[in-house]
Formats: sequence, C-alpha cells, structure tokens
Amino acid sequence: MNTVTLPQNLRFDAVLTPREDEITEVLAMAHSKKEVPDLIRPTRKGTRISVATVEHISKSIYRKTGAQKAAEITIWWFVRKYNIPVAMFFLVLFASQELISNQIMPRSSRLKNIEYKTGRLRRKSETDSTDYIYEA
Repeated sequence: MNTVTLPQNLRFDAVLTPREDEITEVLAMAHSKKEVPDLIRPTRKGTRISVATVEHISKSIYRKTGAQKAAEITIWWFVRKYNIPVAMFFLVLFASQELISNQIMPRSSRLKNIEYKTGRLRRKSETDSTDYIYEA
C-alpha cells in the first residue's frame, strides 16, 4: 500500500513573479525543464528563454515555495491555482489511488494488450542517419 504524506515545508503564501508563475504552471503539468522554453511566451524582445534561464528561475521557484521535489511543485501549483485546501487535495489523491489499487475502478483494457518486443534499431546505411531497421 502506498503511503501519502503531507509536505510540511511548502509555503503556500509565497509570491512569484509572472514569469516564475508561468514556468511553475508548465512544470506542474509534468513537463521537463528542457520543454519549458517551447511552451511559454517569448520575452519582450521576441526571443525564447534558454534552458539555463529556466534552471535559474526554477531554483528561485523551489526556494520561494519551499518545494524540494517536482511533485511538490505540482501540489503547490494546484492548491494555489484552484484554491484547494491541502488536506482535500491529498484526500482526493489518496482515494483515487485506493480505488485503482483495489481495482474498484477498472483500468484501461488497452494496457492489458500491449506486446513488448525486444531487439535493436540499426541504421540502413552508415551515411543515412534518419532511417532505421528493427532487428528482433
């Protein structure tokens, strides 16, 4: 059985800049820091921010919110965005995990029919780097 613990260190009263808030939203949706520049608005000059800038801003976000893990950023963002009490957030999370683990809620039937193949991909030729052949 999975245990769910409330993060004690999150500061839900933290104030973020508009750019930090925008990056927090993208990170809360389980995107990687490398994906963030493609998903947020450009700077005033019309250029994209770099991944290094995202790293720098995310450090500031983690420091301000007290989060230590990406999951805590997700919790922080959802609680703040939708004004959900923290206990209610975890109650819903815990209840959904229990329903799935006890198979009260059916899982997708397509997950049962996945066939896994083992093998490797190799290039058709040494000069062609885009086409691959699957070898079982």
